[in-house]
Amino acid sequence: MRLYKLYELYKLTHFWVNMLKTIAVFLITGAVLSAYQCPDIPIQIFPKNNPWNQNISKVEVNKNSNDYIESIGRKNSLKPWFGSARGIPYSLVSNGKEYPVEINDNGKPEDSDKGPYKIPFDAQKEAGENPRVIVVDTKSHLLYEFLNGQTGLTGRPNTWFVFSAAIFNLDSNDLRKEKAYSADPAGMAILPGLVRYQDITKGSLDHAVRAVVNRIDDRYVYPARNSPALNKDPKLPAMGQRFRLKDSVDISKLGPQAQIIAVGLKKYGFIIADRGRLPYIYGTLDERWNDGDLATLESLQMGDFEAIIESTAAEAAFAGTGGTAPLEKIKIYGGPYLKGKGKVGFLNLPGGKLTIKIMNSQNKPVRNLDIKAPLVLWDLTDSSGNPVETGNYFIQIEDAKKNSREIQVKVE
Repeated sequence: MRLYKLYELYKLTHFWVNMLKTIAVFLITGAVLSAYQCPDIPIQIFPKNNPWNQNISKVEVNKNSNDYIESIGRKNSLKPWFGSARGIPYSLVSNGKEYPVEINDNGKPEDSDKGPYKIPFDAQKEAGENPRVIVVDTKSHLLYEFLNGQTGLTGRPNTWFVFSAAIFNLDSNDLRKEKAYSADPAGMAILPGLVRYQDITKGSLDHAVRAVVNRIDDRYVYPARNSPALNKDPKLPAMGQRFRLKDSVDISKLGPQAQIIAVGLKKYGFIIADRGRLPYIYGTLDERWNDGDLATLESLQMGDFEAIIESTAAEAAFAGTGGTAPLEKIKIYGGPYLKGKGKVGFLNLPGGKLTIKIMNSQNKPVRNLDIKAPLVLWDLTDSSGNPVETGNYFIQIEDAKKNSREIQVKVE
């Protein structure tokens, strides 16, 4: 808690210092600070059933949505923290060389992955005093992320010094351990939530967006793994809470680039990953961005958004391994299971074709679940929509190769 508070104070103190530096350099040189184009990423960023890649346009609205919006500020604009001269860059390697990494004295060694890390010293870094460094190894499908990555320090020129470090397998939905930083306080990966210019050239934003808001609770909900916030208020959104742009919001007056992003926010929304001064969504540094176009996003206010359901249902909807985990890893979530109440959610559902059948204790079919729905849930009803009676039920799961798994649920 104390470390996070100091980190927040450090960020706030240096924000205006960095802004003055930026203005000074621009006035002196009369040039754009960094002309850089992020390369297209040729591989899938996490499986398609990963939370970052899940379409949540039809998911139920959170009952606390209005409270969350009011706490952030209904009239606060959603600002883009990316453009031609600011944002988070990334670099690509292919089976890169290993480089030594050490955690700073005030860093998070207990939260950081041991490595090895394949982040070259010339990797692109975010501007500022606490730069994030992101590298994708396109051959091994590993994602490396640093918070406050620094090189060239006196006496140790060939070592990365970082606050925290994380490695993600881009072919898996495996979560980091709970209550642990990644390169984000929320314990999530950063790259999948960045708006990339590649999204614009493709013509669609097909993933959720990383965001910060000014007030968050000390809770965290899936897919976040940590929340070092100090507030304890259920009217505040938790770390990992997901919002979407309401479908009724008119986006026709936005710029062309902004419209693509806005459509994506209606379908995939944004996920809270940190606390900031104001609501921001994050993207890449890229000279191809039209800053005037992106500025039209600021016509969107927080009142134009709504929070979706969290925790149990969201975990059931988003968890999975894209085919990397066997059926034995599937878990159910959401008990106690009471007649007419509650829902059974599923964790670690593998990708690919699945059938899920509900059978009663007499081995008679009760219902088949729709695994193509935004949420894979059993609401304890039969195929006619009637609440099932108390007793034992058996969930039969089968994949395309006829591998099967049966899980027992007791409805009380």
